[in-house]
Amino acid sequence: MADEKKKSGVDNSLSGKAKKSGIPLSVLRKVFNRGMAAYRSSHRASVKSPQQWAHARVNAFINKKPTVWGKADKDLAAQARKST
Repeated sequence: MADEKKKSGVDNSLSGKAKKSGIPLSVLRKVFNRGMAAYRSSHRASVKSPQQWAHARVNAFINKKPTVWGKADKDLAAQARKST
């Protein structure tokens, strides 16, 4: 039950970010999932959860930060540009 609540919270959050940014929800979900996976390999000690790390990656993507938009998620940035 707790996992379902987390999932619905993530979906609501990503949905709102998609509406505000104009980037498709499907692309933001992929960025989020990559952020979750990246947390497992390395993260800052101040980051307390994989979800926190993944949301930060989504925010960086939306704001077109070069480390995400131009490097780590370059393929998804191309998808986002095509759809807007």
